[in-house]
Amino acid sequence: VEHVQHATTSWGQLAQAMGGALKQEKCFSYFLSYKFVGGKANLKSIKDLPTSTCKIVVNTATGKTAPSHVRVPQPDGTLAPIPTLDVKQATKTLGVFFSPAGDGTKHVQMMVGKGELWLDRLQTKPLPSRDAWLSFFIQLYPGMDWGLHTIILPPKKLEALFQALYYKCLSKLGVNRCITREWRMLPPIYLGLGMPNMVVNCLAGKIFFLQCSWGFEEAECEMMRQAYEAFLIEVGLSGDVFQQDFAKLGVLSTLGTWFSNLWELASHLGVSIS
Repeated sequence: VEHVQHATTSWGQLAQAMGGALKQEKCFSYFLSYKFVGGKANLKSIKDLPTSTCKIVVNTATGKTAPSHVRVPQPDGTLAPIPTLDVKQATKTLGVFFSPAGDGTKHVQMMVGKGELWLDRLQTKPLPSRDAWLSFFIQLYPGMDWGLHTIILPPKKLEALFQALYYKCLSKLGVNRCITREWRMLPPIYLGLGMPNMVVNCLAGKIFFLQCSWGFEEAECEMMRQAYEAFLIEVGLSGDVFQQDFAKLGVLSTLGTWFSNLWELASHLGVSIS
């Protein structure tokens, strides 16, 4: 904790020297410290961390408090405490709801929530079917598709979350809501509705992210390379892992990790990655 505090203070003072500042209400911290249970490494929860220096209110409406282990420097020279969050608690960062030990369920739920808000507005002021479809693809779809490459949900769970939303929307789009799942996402050239297949989009986003990050010298690119090497060591298979059948060999990887999910999605969709 002392090392983290020293690094945070230095970083905050550097930001001030460059004309910026760390706002207390926008700052929080996660401690990615591990403990071993039965020989397996698990991220420590808040109760496993050292005693906090104080508690601060994180929700004024409910009075909910959170422990604080780190303080950020302020322009007036004081140090303001920031909350320490549990590794399973998702927070919004650049439009993505992320938690170190999460699987992205929170993010998908928030994206589906955008769809439900859009549907409520459509029910309040109905539009002709043609305009409703235009709004769906231009206004709603980009918002729901944002950040899909960060989630690590199994394909069936991911699809189920979005299909429940599609079912609610179809009647307002002038389509029988009981139409089968395949016809919903089939391209219009094959007489389908052409609704987004979020499982395909998720895999496409991950592959595009790999293409943009692999082989470069930035810090995030190096972290990805290290994560991939750890993934290969854990799986322990020779050759190209992504060419193997995830249904048979996926148990060798730790579920809920990015490369394991990439393997699962590619195997599920029959996509070859090499």
